[in-house]
Amino acid sequence: MDIGPVSLFDNVKSNKPADCMNFDFDDFVEIMSTYSRDKFSCKSDAPLICVTEFKDGRRSKANATQSGMVVLDIDDHLTVGEVLDNLRDEGIAALLCSTASHRDDHHKFRVFVPLLEIADYDDHVLAWHVLNHAVADGKADPSKIGCESMFFVPGTYSGAPQVFEQVEGYSLSAGDWIGLVGSEADILAMAGKAPSAQRKTVKNENSRRLASLEITDNDLDLSRSRLVSDKALDLYRAPSGSYHHARYALLMSIAGRARQFGLVPSAEELRSLFNQIDQEDGGHYQTSDYQNALLAEAQKVLSNS
Repeated sequence: MDIGPVSLFDNVKSNKPADCMNFDFDDFVEIMSTYSRDKFSCKSDAPLICVTEFKDGRRSKANATQSGMVVLDIDDHLTVGEVLDNLRDEGIAALLCSTASHRDDHHKFRVFVPLLEIADYDDHVLAWHVLNHAVADGKADPSKIGCESMFFVPGTYSGAPQVFEQVEGYSLSAGDWIGLVGSEADILAMAGKAPSAQRKTVKNENSRRLASLEITDNDLDLSRSRLVSDKALDLYRAPSGSYHHARYALLMSIAGRARQFGLVPSAEELRSLFNQIDQEDGGHYQTSDYQNALLAEAQKVLSNS
């Protein structure tokens, strides 16, 4: 999975990257794993990364371009175990790394969440807000939202117990994450970035809107449905991980696209669309046990969206 450009800085005072390379997520994890075994006397001795490329080769918010990964910086508001449980419960692919300041009674760590597609700056920020709530209960450091933010690579530090754990799961594009919540206004309201009156208005308007919209027959016909993208189908049919995660990611993508169109499918309707896909692929999930499991999975997807 391509996560796009990652800029490497020699130290925290450097404003120009020493290098910038494009990675896929597995290569990124391997490189971070190598760094994690390096011993540093203090964090200022370690290099840093930004998950973007900078125009004109100089780090600034204005020069940040695009990114294929969201980074959540968590400082003592949640434990490593709580966040790992969230990731596994939701089935989200990620890398969790502790920092130099991590202690048994003071958890400090970062979560790298790959995106299915490279996102522009604004969509990356919105996806950050959605993932912050999905993974970190809204408690990640809000000053580290933009892809211009710098992060020390993981390392081995005296007195700092190390955590380095990759979580297998599905990935979505920034657009799909955004679609699970709705519009930019919905996300900012969720994140508490909109004025209180606006948050109330958004909530009320959404309630009225969602109550009045229905799925059409075309939406439930795979050959005509706008809810199933070709890219989502391709990723499901050629998964990089387990078929369970690929199936869940496909259902999440369908639910996200429905949300973008202002539609609220039922679990039965999600299962019906998946069954049409499965029938094209040879009918692997048609037994009653599989159908019950699919319905439960569709209900979980909708509860998370």
